[in-house]
Amino acid sequence: MALTDIKRPVGTVEELQKDGVDTAIVPTCSLPVVNAQGETVVVGCQWAKARDENGMPKCNLSVKFKSGPRMFAVAEFKGEKNGGGTVVNERDCQWIAQHKETVENQGGVLRVVAGEGQEYETYTSVREDDKNPLSTRVYKTVKKVVQPYHRLEKNQDYAEYLQRNKARRVWNEQRSIERETAVLGGTNEQSQPLDAGLDGGSKGSGGKK
Repeated sequence: MALTDIKRPVGTVEELQKDGVDTAIVPTCSLPVVNAQGETVVVGCQWAKARDENGMPKCNLSVKFKSGPRMFAVAEFKGEKNGGGTVVNERDCQWIAQHKETVENQGGVLRVVAGEGQEYETYTSVREDDKNPLSTRVYKTVKKVVQPYHRLEKNQDYAEYLQRNKARRVWNEQRSIERETAVLGGTNEQSQPLDAGLDGGSKGSGGKK
């Protein structure tokens, strides 16, 4: 897949620039940037400028423009319209920006309860015997750890691009060395005398004596 297939942010502008990746193509945790000619130089994140009906930013997280995108454990306190109750799930920052206003308009509330690598509790369905995949499922409170967002090298499309780009750089560097050897002389086969195949070789212009 091509970089244009990546539709969700995979890192910050600085991180992508360090990898030599075009920020005009790959989304980042940043505002979009357009130059004086009207060309996009940073595609950014679709939620970077989004605001709710009260004019507040839809993305209101401390990682914004710093170290995003990230995953979080999010507690959703459902409103009466949705039957009430509370559910806790792992969601990324973009999901929060997209759904927070909708949840609140339905009388609910969203709260971030843990970040990547942190522990949280959730009431969910699990196997009664976790070593037996055929055992009965029961509901109980379990502890989990927020797993990291698939950013940078953890994003398959991005990782594959980096591998191809690295292989291309190595190949170009090797070709450059070969060309330099051919010009300056050396053991490379391309540095052999141009008249090596002629009768008399490079013994002079007199040919056979």
